[in-house]
Amino acid sequence: MTVLSRIFATARRSPDRPALRFLNNGEEETVTLTYGALAAEVTHICLKLCALGHVGGSAALIARPGPAFLTTLLGLMAAGTVVAPLPQPRGGPARHRVASSLKQLRPSIIVCEEEDAGELERLGPGVRRVYVSELRGGDGAGRLKGALPQAEAGDDAPSIIQFSSGSTAEPRGVVISGRNILANAAMIHSVANFGAEDVTVSWLPHTHDMGLIGGLLAPMLYGGGVVQMSPDAFFRRPVRWLQALTRYQARLTVSPDFGYALAARRISPKALSSLDLSQLKAAFIGAEPIRPATIDRFTQTFEPAGFNRSAFVTCYGLAETTLICTAGTAEIVGKHVSSGRAIEGVRIELRQASAEHRPGEGEIWIGGPHVALGLWDGRRQTYRPFEREDCESGGQRLVATGDLGRVDQGALIVLDRLKDTLPVRGGTLGPVELELEACGVHASIQSAAAVSISTGHGGDVALALEIDARGLDSEAVAAIEREVKARIAQEFGVRAALYRFKPWSLPRTTSGKIRRFEVRALLVEREQERESDVQAR
Repeated sequence: MTVLSRIFATARRSPDRPALRFLNNGEEETVTLTYGALAAEVTHICLKLCALGHVGGSAALIARPGPAFLTTLLGLMAAGTVVAPLPQPRGGPARHRVASSLKQLRPSIIVCEEEDAGELERLGPGVRRVYVSELRGGDGAGRLKGALPQAEAGDDAPSIIQFSSGSTAEPRGVVISGRNILANAAMIHSVANFGAEDVTVSWLPHTHDMGLIGGLLAPMLYGGGVVQMSPDAFFRRPVRWLQALTRYQARLTVSPDFGYALAARRISPKALSSLDLSQLKAAFIGAEPIRPATIDRFTQTFEPAGFNRSAFVTCYGLAETTLICTAGTAEIVGKHVSSGRAIEGVRIELRQASAEHRPGEGEIWIGGPHVALGLWDGRRQTYRPFEREDCESGGQRLVATGDLGRVDQGALIVLDRLKDTLPVRGGTLGPVELELEACGVHASIQSAAAVSISTGHGGDVALALEIDARGLDSEAVAAIEREVKARIAQEFGVRAALYRFKPWSLPRTTSGKIRRFEVRALLVEREQERESDVQAR
């Protein structure tokens, strides 16, 4: 059974069941798409693509969040097209990401919103564009008639290209098959045990694996309903996420650490009193280092609204494995939060990464039916193997993650990105450990990024701090910074050169991870400016 046949089977059984409800401003339900209407629209889009001659090949899908994105994605898949969901090119980072992705993808067509056409002509010149509005069949109120056209690629063929978040380098096009999606959805289901009557609320970008697979496709493959809002609606008022969980009595949701932290920090007593989170049974948290402080603060803040700490499902995954690999309860292990245990069907190996790393630590390698096919090769319009994969262990493919970890009583502890480890006095130090320690000094420190640069401050490491200085005078902020330096020296025996940033000003990936290599570039630029000022005097 394919991804589309699973969704179409639900459409035949329960055509009036809501598949996707979209909250246009994060509050008002503007569109309700039933499974019957979803299947009818997907069929219409597939037939329209076939009539236009766009069967097979590859496509970049650049659309707003909402029902039109979902139906267009599935319609392209139904036409046997490999689809790469990309963000709208709004703002410098998004434009760069789209330009880089299009260069690698070399798509047959770009399916986009009309307002993005001009920008996309500059970023992907010469590629034929088809507007999302051209493919739609009306108001989406139709019913499925007949069978889906038989153009959809087989289970093992490339289906979706997920461009990785690019936390340490340029985004890479990871190619996943229908079988990968079905296998990973089954893994998520084995953890959350959701069913047709359960609702998932998501604000995550549909261009990222956590939002696309965890927030949209996985629930629908089991006949569940999804309530979606745009990331912008969440960022403007994080309480909208919690209000949607309450309004729809949602059982599942998913977010990186920073989403839970932001929601707890921005809630007002009045808004808190109107929430009911008692029905929430699986609050997945992952995609970036999980901070014990976030688990504690969110639990303490929303316990009066019925939230139970046991609802947290800590997890670990990456685009190269479709999405999820491990899951479990929020166990605190030292300064880290466990990412849970390997889900059934997932194989985890730790392989020695460097003699400088501590005993028991190693690079995380993952095997299982959810491991993606490989990386997209735009020149050949197919995929190639990952740079580092291994087929020798029991005949199963394993792929290197680039992450450093260890296993504690069966639970995976993700320590750091290997490329980010800091060379310090003949050894290495994980930046996450320093960042967690710094963030624990004072509640005003929202995020931190530890990198290695040559500084004029005599530090062994450079530490960028996002500090919310509202209500603090300059002396209070200076005292906090002195405490951070003292704590880092005491705990790790290193000197930290501090750089202050405003909240949410450090560069981040689509999943919220801080892009340390861009932070390093920012700090190098600051040092160069400082040296120029000194010379000018």
